[in-house]
Amino acid sequence: MTLSVKFDDIELGKYIKVLQGFTPFVGADWNPSFVKAEKQNGSDFAYTSYENKQIVMPFTIEGNLEENYDALQKALKVDEPKKLVFGNVPNKCFYAIPCGTLEFSEETEFLGEGTITWLIPDGVAYSTAEFDFYGVQQNGYQTITIKNDGTEWADVDYEITHQHENGFIGLVSQYGTIQLGKVEETDVEDYEASEILINDKFSPSTSGWVLNNATTVHVVSEHKQTGNLAITNGTGGYALRVTDYGAGEQWHGPSWTKQVPRDSNGHTGAKNCTLSWHHYFTTSTFNNRGVIQFLMTDRNKKNVAAMTVFKNELGNNRGYAEFFVNGLNKGKIEFDCSWDNPRTGQNAGKSSISKFGDRFEFNVNGEVKPFTVPEMIDIEVTEISIFIGAWGSGEGIGENHVYSIEFTSHSVDAQRDVPNRFQAGSVVQINGESTKVYVDGVASAGHEVTGTDYFKVPPGTTEVQFYYSDFSSPPPTIKAKIREVYL
Repeated sequence: MTLSVKFDDIELGKYIKVLQGFTPFVGADWNPSFVKAEKQNGSDFAYTSYENKQIVMPFTIEGNLEENYDALQKALKVDEPKKLVFGNVPNKCFYAIPCGTLEFSEETEFLGEGTITWLIPDGVAYSTAEFDFYGVQQNGYQTITIKNDGTEWADVDYEITHQHENGFIGLVSQYGTIQLGKVEETDVEDYEASEILINDKFSPSTSGWVLNNATTVHVVSEHKQTGNLAITNGTGGYALRVTDYGAGEQWHGPSWTKQVPRDSNGHTGAKNCTLSWHHYFTTSTFNNRGVIQFLMTDRNKKNVAAMTVFKNELGNNRGYAEFFVNGLNKGKIEFDCSWDNPRTGQNAGKSSISKFGDRFEFNVNGEVKPFTVPEMIDIEVTEISIFIGAWGSGEGIGENHVYSIEFTSHSVDAQRDVPNRFQAGSVVQINGESTKVYVDGVASAGHEVTGTDYFKVPPGTTEVQFYYSDFSSPPPTIKAKIREVYL
């Protein structure tokens, strides 16, 4: 029976017979190097290495010489080393290329003899089988014990399958370290979430408000809190309306105050927040005079911010919105108090005060006025109020009521997921020979950190430690694999 020889997955035994006595066991071509010291006899040994290997294979061709010779030449025509397997050592392969002239002589019409010289550029053979080694879970990492029964150092491939998000992959041995991704990457990040703490669309069932306990700001004079408010049905539906202004010589009227509830973390107060509302403010005659204040107060019952909408002049329809921070007037706008005005009219009136640290924004139905007050950066709002008033014995404003009010904290401590480098379900493959990384089958650059060394493992046993993000639970699974290398 002729010896099987497969080259580039083509069985050459179809065309040739290898002569008896042939062996692929050709030793390494060692090349010691020395250093010559000046004024010294002899040399110092430096190192030794081996060169490429040549295997000379004698063969015969029987039968149709021309046909088999041409088929052989076609099989041998390659432009790079290809896999070469001899049937007497089927568990090993070489990566070879034909070298020199294919010597061939025609002995008879139906018999020819020749030799093929196989050049093995790297001078070694490889196991045809891959050997797999799996990670064993330890406390926060895994160990992989790789057994190399070859005679040479071997490249190691890794396959990591993720069951949870992961920020980095670390492979550590005494021969080097591979790191992909960043150790410091986290799974969550802290941020300040927004949470609606008061959302009152005024109706008969609205509750939680206290009468005449507001901290007001002053427009011209003090605002006396007296009288009463109620939720009644009227123009535009249910709204908070004055039922009794009480009595007073200047600005006077009732107020409602509500404490800001605890947020989802149990904290009371917000240094970043928005108070928004929908109200209707319009005159019935030019002689109307009235005011409405929307107020934000701290835990010491001091003003944080307020918007005051008022008309205090007789004989015209001019109104104002003034903006207060820390009890001080920071600015104002002027508007017409007609029923359809774009600031407080029947189809308008959606306004707000926002506080973001030391920055305040007053929004009068789309017209925004910002102010920065550094000393207010850490002050928290703990209650809100509405004050509605009239001047002296005057008749008040024709329509001066509130449909809804909302308080949103933007200071709720929360955490959110950070999309990590390696997602749950993703498979990372590391090719030790090419030093390329693949994520889900796609070559993926930019993961490795400076200093990464795609280390080989020597003959014998090597322990590799596999590290990953501590939040990656359940942990990834890892498989290492090698092809053994032989001289």
